[in-house]
Amino acid sequence: MGLKIEKKDDILVYDLPEVVKYVNDNMLGEIMELALNHYVSGFPTSNTELGGGKTNISQNGWLRRQEDYTHPALVKSGHLKNSLRIENDCIISETEYGEYHNDGVDGRLPQREFLGESDELEDKIVKFLEDKLEALILKWHYKFDI
Repeated sequence: MGLKIEKKDDILVYDLPEVVKYVNDNMLGEIMELALNHYVSGFPTSNTELGGGKTNISQNGWLRRQEDYTHPALVKSGHLKNSLRIENDCIISETEYGEYHNDGVDGRLPQREFLGESDELEDKIVKFLEDKLEALILKWHYKFDI
């Protein structure tokens, strides 16, 4: 699939909806993988790491546990971390307990948000799109010798 681009008076002319469709068809999968990897990387790999830091709420890390455990927070079996997946252009986790950890339970379970709004992820996506679109524009300019 390619974009229909014309050169008129040394200016590239293309239809914005077509560009949006091109981005959606060709880059959405890569953006979703970028997001999935972003959230998965928030889970600690040792019991000395805080974890978190990948959402706006958890940007300073998850609350330290009161007791010492041999496994990292939220990674006893790895089931929660491994449950994160892409479905219908969303990152989801289908565990019975993930929601309780992500949102917290008043007085019983501190919030350790692992999925949520993330300015850091938004910046990564913007950078990814800028790089990809810049490469496409350079390719178009080369093709049309502008």
